[in-house]
Amino acid sequence: MRFMCRCLALGLASVTSLSVLAFSPAAHAATDPLHDGLSEATAAASCWEIKQNDPRSQNGTYWLQTPTMEAPGQFFCDQTTDGGGWVLIGRGREGWETWSQGQGDQEKLKTRPRTAGDFDVVQASHQTVNGLLGGTSVSDLEDGLMVQRASNHKGTDYQTVRMRFPKMRDFIWPFKSAHPVDVKFNHEWWVQGGIVWAGFGTNTSWGYVNLIASAQNKYTLGWGYGPLATSWYDTSSSTSYFHRNGSIINPYAEAYVRPQLRSTDASFRAIGDGGTPAKKQKATASEFASPMSWGVAGNLNGSVQEGNIQVQAFEQIGSTMYVGGNFTGVQKGKNGQEIASSGLAGFDATTGEWNGQTFSFNNQVKDLAELPGGKLLVAGDFTKVNGETHVGTVLIDPATGQIDPSWTLQARTGTNGGRVSVKSIKIINDHIYLGGIFTHFQGNGASWTYARNGARLDINGKPDRSWNPEFNGSVIDIDVDENEAYYYAAGYFTRAHDRVVENAGRLSTAAGAELDQSWTFRHSYLIGKYQQTVTAANGRVYFGGSQHSLFGYNSDTMTRTSGSITMYNGGDLQASTRSATASSTRRATAPTTPSRMPTST
Repeated sequence: MRFMCRCLALGLASVTSLSVLAFSPAAHAATDPLHDGLSEATAAASCWEIKQNDPRSQNGTYWLQTPTMEAPGQFFCDQTTDGGGWVLIGRGREGWETWSQGQGDQEKLKTRPRTAGDFDVVQASHQTVNGLLGGTSVSDLEDGLMVQRASNHKGTDYQTVRMRFPKMRDFIWPFKSAHPVDVKFNHEWWVQGGIVWAGFGTNTSWGYVNLIASAQNKYTLGWGYGPLATSWYDTSSSTSYFHRNGSIINPYAEAYVRPQLRSTDASFRAIGDGGTPAKKQKATASEFASPMSWGVAGNLNGSVQEGNIQVQAFEQIGSTMYVGGNFTGVQKGKNGQEIASSGLAGFDATTGEWNGQTFSFNNQVKDLAELPGGKLLVAGDFTKVNGETHVGTVLIDPATGQIDPSWTLQARTGTNGGRVSVKSIKIINDHIYLGGIFTHFQGNGASWTYARNGARLDINGKPDRSWNPEFNGSVIDIDVDENEAYYYAAGYFTRAHDRVVENAGRLSTAAGAELDQSWTFRHSYLIGKYQQTVTAANGRVYFGGSQHSLFGYNSDTMTRTSGSITMYNGGDLQASTRSATASSTRRATAPTTPSRMPTST
């Protein structure tokens, strides 16, 4: 139906072409008025097609639609640089990112003013760019990615840089990507640039491209020049087209691609009156927190070291999303007054509004879990909650926001200077599994029970004396498979039951907690081996942690199925979670600002 409607619209547009052309970038008739890009009905397949059909076409805003785009859209076409046919996909000075959603107001990419007001970075999303490519692989782009970057501080001259990525299929923003790259400056020759892991080019000054974040550029991304590029002119003002970050000059720059697509290509297939079959869209976690009026603020234990981020745990019970971490209160808006609620707070899961409950934990909360019956089990580094002694765990009644007195579990440790930290909870069937820094538990009907850094309780919180993994170091995260056959642990330990198990292991959930010695975790590097997150789901188990690494295994055979390294796109992996069909992992980053509700990915 869409194809037939478009054909009808094109026919009508050709009759009224004179009135349309009066408002178009080119004030003359195109060779192919059906695909001149001057209206939504006459959208072209590419800027290149417009230029091929009408060599006199000028720079400006045109309508484009490819076989892989949902609908026609307006884009800026550079029809003068190197034969024209280029579509603008990003522009700005310093502050470019790798985000798949792009950044900034992407409506601004419809024009190209090239003023100081355009220095804030705007990048098209990966979806938009791949739509413009119309199924063409990035590696097949004859002209690669073109960047025009200011070659003086006034922005009156531009250097043209071309980059080919022979291993890139779908488009991604290439910063810090470790993709192989070939590069060409202005009208020079193509040279092999190595990989986007360090800078590349023909020299280390003006014939150089810096696409990584390092101390050298104060971790600020841009299409930077080389470390030996110097300028006696302005590199610091808000109006300069050069901005020095550390020892690197990041210029105002624009990014373009030139897919050679025509509306007559076979990929434009006819669609019948019945439309196309329904296609399920893959759910994707956003890289951004959802803007909310309420958030958390403050630093409860005063530490900014790894493992002390403001928000560390989420658990939704009914319509309330509980947030646990290292904060002192809640706050409405950036400039609102902080209301004391340390370690734990509740927000409406739909609106983000604070639910009015206040809590007083004397140290950070590490994990949250809902027990059968809707009670909230809280774990962490605390010893006091609302003035009462609760070491490592406490049970909260969400209906009242008060402590449930039926939960009497207490923890202690003969290690770590006596400081208990219950870091992870997993509830499955009639058991509660714990991981952290502790050696004994008592309460809920049991005397002191030895359980070193890993423990199992019944659903009422009574320690299980028959199950003790006896790790010799701290456990950071745990998970248990859906069949409750194995307990997986990640941490700083090197032994369990006095047997070697370095930083990642799995143990039987049967009495005795026997270590599975048929599998040995292989680290990505010989130092810094600790693991900080583990997720078991759908026949897979994932361990993540040091050296920016994430490893996936088949949980039946424990053979490795995947390995990923975030490299300069992130740091050590610190948290992971399961979805309905898979698991996703993230790196914990900066503390949450009060004006944004924290979200997990």
